[in-house]
Amino acid sequence: MTSSWSKAKTFFTRNAGMKGLAILLATVTFYAIRGATGFEIHYDVPLEILVEPGIAILEKETPKVRVTFRGAPEDLSRLDQQRLKAVVRAKDVTLTGPQAVEILPRHIEGAPGASIQKIKPNSVLVTFDREVQKEVLIEKPITQGTPLIGRAELDYTPKVVTLRGSQFRLRELASVGTEPVDVDGRVESFSKTVRVLAPSDKWVMQVDPEEIEVAVTIVTELVTMVLSNKTVLAIMEPGSETGVPFDPPHVTVTLEGRPDIIDDIDPQQVQVFASCLDLDPTSTNPIPVMAHFPHAADVTVRLEPDHVTLGSEEAP
Repeated sequence: MTSSWSKAKTFFTRNAGMKGLAILLATVTFYAIRGATGFEIHYDVPLEILVEPGIAILEKETPKVRVTFRGAPEDLSRLDQQRLKAVVRAKDVTLTGPQAVEILPRHIEGAPGASIQKIKPNSVLVTFDREVQKEVLIEKPITQGTPLIGRAELDYTPKVVTLRGSQFRLRELASVGTEPVDVDGRVESFSKTVRVLAPSDKWVMQVDPEEIEVAVTIVTELVTMVLSNKTVLAIMEPGSETGVPFDPPHVTVTLEGRPDIIDDIDPQQVQVFASCLDLDPTSTNPIPVMAHFPHAADVTVRLEPDHVTLGSEEAP
């Protein structure tokens, strides 16, 4: 006994400084490694329950679980929340009531390089039902916001969707809605793809198609501006005499367009012309009349009459 104690004492006292330093370095290294890989981050990830054909999910206790990941900062920074999910295949399914489904670290997908420390909750209650398929109508999408001018009219395609899910859920379901269509501040017609939505976020079902195409037409209430007795001016070659007489010498101009554009037109800026370029002074053929003013591309123009003829000079 004395010999064994002596040997043990000698082991601890011989080169005690070096051994103490080694223990200190080992301790520092342990905590350094632990610190470098001990960072944690929490994500709420969607929970997906896989079932056998012919079985559907009637109700799921929660659509998401909170997962705590641990690892080095560079590993945690590579986590993409959009790719994270918990996928569990349900076994021994019964249709008699809620059934507990356990969620384990191996069920978490999309987290390479990070260890999973905690899943909360680690089990959920799921109620199963028989699976059926049903076609239902897609409700007309609702609009969100107000166009800058006019009103929004919607058409969409398709108007029927196929659903696969719980027999109990689909039994009396006649239609489903979609995401709203934002028309706020719009001035021009456009098209948009929107998702078809389940009646509740607790409903688990397959939707085909998942999206529809919505055509939005911005209908503008048009207004008119009537300008009477606008003098018809002649377009002449440079240096030619002015004061070409027309018959009739005046026309009525009617402008039609959006209220904001019509309101911005100054009647004094609206000018009416008839081209006399390369025109035989003795011609009696009708000459088209044109109107010129700012924003003309966005306005419908009507002239009455829309043609004139060369008139004769009045005797002095």
